[in-house]
Amino acid sequence: LRPNQRVGQKVVQFFNKRFNQTEAAPQSAPRRSFFRRHFGKLLLLSATGITAATIGLSVYTIDRATQQYGLAYHEPWQLTVLARLPWRAFSRLWGSVHEINLPVFLRVRLFQLWTDIYGCNLDEMSAPLESYRNLQEFFTRKLKPGVRPIDPTPVVSPIDGTVFTCGELVSPHAYHACFRIKGINYPVSHFLGSVPVAQKDKSLFYIIFYLAPGDYHGIHSPANWSILSRTHFPGHLFPVAPLVIEYINSVFLQNERVVLEGKWKDGRYFSMTSVGATNVGSIAIKNEPDFRTNRKNQKALKLHNIPTREDKTYDVVQKAEKGEELAFFHLGSCVVLVFEEDPSFHFTVQNGQKIKLGQSLGDTTENIKSLDPALV
Repeated sequence: LRPNQRVGQKVVQFFNKRFNQTEAAPQSAPRRSFFRRHFGKLLLLSATGITAATIGLSVYTIDRATQQYGLAYHEPWQLTVLARLPWRAFSRLWGSVHEINLPVFLRVRLFQLWTDIYGCNLDEMSAPLESYRNLQEFFTRKLKPGVRPIDPTPVVSPIDGTVFTCGELVSPHAYHACFRIKGINYPVSHFLGSVPVAQKDKSLFYIIFYLAPGDYHGIHSPANWSILSRTHFPGHLFPVAPLVIEYINSVFLQNERVVLEGKWKDGRYFSMTSVGATNVGSIAIKNEPDFRTNRKNQKALKLHNIPTREDKTYDVVQKAEKGEELAFFHLGSCVVLVFEEDPSFHFTVQNGQKIKLGQSLGDTTENIKSLDPALV
C-alpha cells in the first residue's frame, strides 16, 4: 500500500474502534410484540373510548330521568362529567389533612403564607396565629368583638363574601317559583325541598353569596327570625367558584346543602341555606353540635334522582337574633337567602360586590328614601 493509503486505512480503523463499529452487518434487534409496539396508541384509544362511553351513558341517563321525573331543563354535560369524579371522598380527605396538628414553629409561617395568597385580615382575629393548632382551627377562627357592626335595617349580610346575584323570584305566588341565574330559571322547590309561597300582597326575594377561602367563615343570622326546621340534602360537592357557576348554574340544585326555614315579620317566610362545595370538610350548626355534613356513610345524590333528605322539625322554636352566629363553613362556599317582604323592597347591593357581615342588604323604598334618596 502507498503511504497515503496506509494513513487512510489507519484513520478508518481508529474511528471504527472509537465508535465500536465493525464492517460486519449489525445483528437485528429482537422484534417486539404488537402490544409493546403500539402501547401508546392503544392507551389513547382506550381512554377515548371510556370517555365517550361515559358521556354517552350520562346523556342517556339525563334523557331518561328528564322523561321519568318531568324535569323542565337539561343539565349541562359539564356537570354530568363532574359527577363522575370522587369529590366527596376528596373533600373528606382534605378535611382530615386540615385537622392534623402542626408544630408551633410551622404555624405562623404556614398561616402567613395562606394569608398572603388569599388576603386574610389578621388584625380582625381574636387570637394570635400560633394559638391555632391546625388549618381547621385557622379557617374557623373567630373575630374580635365589635369588628362587624350590625346595620339597623331589617335584613343584613350573614357572611363576609361576594354577592353573586340577587333579585325577586320569578312567579313567587306559584309552585314553580324560580331563581334566575345568568338568564336561566331554576325551581326554588328543588333547591329548598319545600314550596315557599308569598302572601297575595307580598313578594319573595333571594340573594346568593360566595365565600372565598380567605374570607371569615362564620355564618350569622341575617335578621331577627324564628327557625322552625332544618333540612339536609347530602348531594354532591362540586366547585362553586363564580367561574364554575357562570357556566354550570345548576350546581346549587345538586350540591350538598343545609336549609334552615322559619318565619319573620308577622309570619312571613324566611330561609337561609348553606351550600357545600369541593374541599368543604363539613357544615357545622351551632345549636346542633353532633350534626355534620359529608359523612362517609352518606350517599351523594345521583343526578336527577328524587333527592334523599334528612328533615328535622325543632321541638322548641330556635329564636335567632340579627348578627348571632348560627353556623360555620369548614372552608369557603355559598349562602342563599330566600325571604318574603313587601313588593317595595329594594336591594342596595349589586352583583359582584364585596360585602361584610352585618352590612345592609336593602330595605323598602320608603325607608331607603328617608335615609338616602340617591340609593333608590
